Amino acid sequence: MSNTPRPSVAELLESLLLPACGLAAILIGVVGLGRFLRLDEANSVIIASSSLGQLFEYLRNDNNLPFYYLLLQGWIRLAGISEWAVHLPSVVFYLLAIVTTSWLGWEASGTRYGARYSAFFYLVSLQAIHQAQKTRMYSLLGLLAGLSTLLFLRVWFRDKMSKRDWALYVLVNAVGAFVHVWYFFVLIGHAACALIFQPKKIWLWAGAMAAAVLPFLLLWARYLPHQAKIGAVDWMPRVRLSFFPGVFGEFYGGMRWGWTFLFGVMIICLFGKRGEDWQDRFPSRGVMATATIAIVCTIMPLLVSLVRPIYWPGRYTMIALPAFATALGCLVAVLGSPPLRVAFAYGVLLTVIVLHVRTRTEVFETSSNVFQEKESDKPATLELCEITHPGDTLVFTGLSRAGVEYYFRRLNCGRDLVLVSVPSDTARHLGWARQETPEELQAEAHVIVQQFTTENLEGRRLWVVLERGKTSDALTETLSRSLNPVGVDALRGSFFDEVRAFTPKTHTQPTSPVSLR
Repeated sequence: MSNTPRPSVAELLESLLLPACGLAAILIGVVGLGRFLRLDEANSVIIASSSLGQLFEYLRNDNNLPFYYLLLQGWIRLAGISEWAVHLPSVVFYLLAIVTTSWLGWEASGTRYGARYSAFFYLVSLQAIHQAQKTRMYSLLGLLAGLSTLLFLRVWFRDKMSKRDWALYVLVNAVGAFVHVWYFFVLIGHAACALIFQPKKIWLWAGAMAAAVLPFLLLWARYLPHQAKIGAVDWMPRVRLSFFPGVFGEFYGGMRWGWTFLFGVMIICLFGKRGEDWQDRFPSRGVMATATIAIVCTIMPLLVSLVRPIYWPGRYTMIALPAFATALGCLVAVLGSPPLRVAFAYGVLLTVIVLHVRTRTEVFETSSNVFQEKESDKPATLELCEITHPGDTLVFTGLSRAGVEYYFRRLNCGRDLVLVSVPSDTARHLGWARQETPEELQAEAHVIVQQFTTENLEGRRLWVVLERGKTSDALTETLSRSLNPVGVDALRGSFFDEVRAFTPKTHTQPTSPVSLR
């Protein structure tokens, strides 16, 4: 008869944590996959749907890099541009990032508990969940940052270096450099970690960086000066002191809920295994390394933002999430008592699943910016499809074009409409727009009028999709003087709430604008 003690309920639940996380991750990936697209996502699809030459021209006039868009371009050719199709790659990256973070936790702590809880802390990150169903590069960014950090630990913290690991480290970083400019902060985090924990191996890091960055320097560096001065980040806020604690809370739901979550983690670590000596529970060098990488990758961009704003909540800090989740997971595995940490894990897992199911039709741009389905561009585009006619001209002001253009393609309508952007250069970078002077708007209005009246066919109209909050400006005033205003429709989309219709002066002008519905 065996004398092996039966596992406790906490131990049994802990052994099932990884399978539970796997099921939860799949549920999170599937539920809400067809939610609507907003500006940046729609712009991603438009860029990826263009020809190769147009794709690079779009990106050259933006602040993005090409690797994700090339992947999306290939995927779109296979799967199309439906909401679920364009969201699916990010879901796959999210699932792979969870696996990678689990592996990273094993490498950092050498224990299965560290691996389990590292995966858990990545999975339940609301930032990772929100980006998992976005047609953007951030989910891929988290995966590559995790892979790079895993290989970094394998090369720098193992007694014997594997040439294969070093080569893979170079390859992953070479790819990451073409995904987003923030990826370079991962490399800075690794440099800081190597200097602190393995200064004798810093030459390995220098060699790996030279090999990884060389393709980027050869193929893309010549575009950086142009991208840096075009104003693509001018809309970002100046850094405030509240950003520094807020950036860590953003991983798990923002300043309020994120820090409530992190405070719970602190309680588990501080009041876990009280009977043991602190020195026996002190985190390993690998865990301290991941914590260092996470802090450097998070704080360094904020310091840069003191000079030039480059930070927006809920997006770019995905580069630090794998290391941060690993540090939290390993600390909880080392310092927390099994009953306390397993109750916390399953409670959070259940809460996150319920929250995700409840918000499956909503889009989260940050922890505080949440948009309902009725605020999408899809209903407005459906109505535009009904009230416009082939040959009509649609003038989009501000950032109103990308979402409508995507849904025109998605709904297979609006093919014969003439689309015009104001400011005109917005057509080359639909994700951001600069403010034009009244003189510039007036000049653009004259060009639009001349083209519309020259090419106008009988019964065709010019429609202005008016940026939210702008009832009158130099554009609409000039159009009203040169054309006949024939209708106003309170049509609401992501970045607009009114559409105005005009006809040439030769048409009879109504005494007052009428609804077009």
